[in-house]
Amino acid sequence: MRKKRLEIINFVNLSDEKYRKILEYRNQEYVRTVSNSPEPITVKQHEAYREALKKRDKFFAFLITCDGEDYAVINLKKLDDGSFY
Repeated sequence: MRKKRLEIINFVNLSDEKYRKILEYRNQEYVRTVSNSPEPITVKQHEAYREALKKRDKFFAFLITCDGEDYAVINLKKLDDGSFY
């Protein structure tokens, strides 16, 4: 069995190109239907979210890659020291 290489990358460390790709993923219809807001995200909103992530220590977003391919996105909200949702 071949081992898979997983990588977890904080959104604030993504290249501009990769971060734009996240917007494409987010605005796919099947993703929007299970999101907090089913409305498409604009480029301006997407960039504002990235800037907010850089300034706060309560919300975190990560890209998960598997063998170099984008696999999933996870978002965490810090509830208190050591506890996330």
